[in-house]
Amino acid sequence: MHCPLTNYMFVVCLFYIFCFIGNAFVGSYRGIGKVDVPFKGTTMHVTLRIILSYLLIHQLGLVAVALGCGIGWIFVNIYQIFAYRKLKLTAKGS
Repeated sequence: MHCPLTNYMFVVCLFYIFCFIGNAFVGSYRGIGKVDVPFKGTTMHVTLRIILSYLLIHQLGLVAVALGCGIGWIFVNIYQIFAYRKLKLTAKGS
């Protein structure tokens, strides 16, 4: 049987690519002065992570926190991609 911390680290490492992609988006948005996008994304991530962790902690233990964090990163990336597309369309229309 693995230690709960080992299980947590294994699960969260599967999602870390989404964290890195999200950080690249955040840097880009901050660089062009669109700080509202990273702010909304971070708020969405924290909220989703708390809700998922709370709902899953009794079944999965510490792994629930890793899943909540990873799923939050995925959803934030999806949000940031849509924000990028919207920004790109707005720039073309100008």
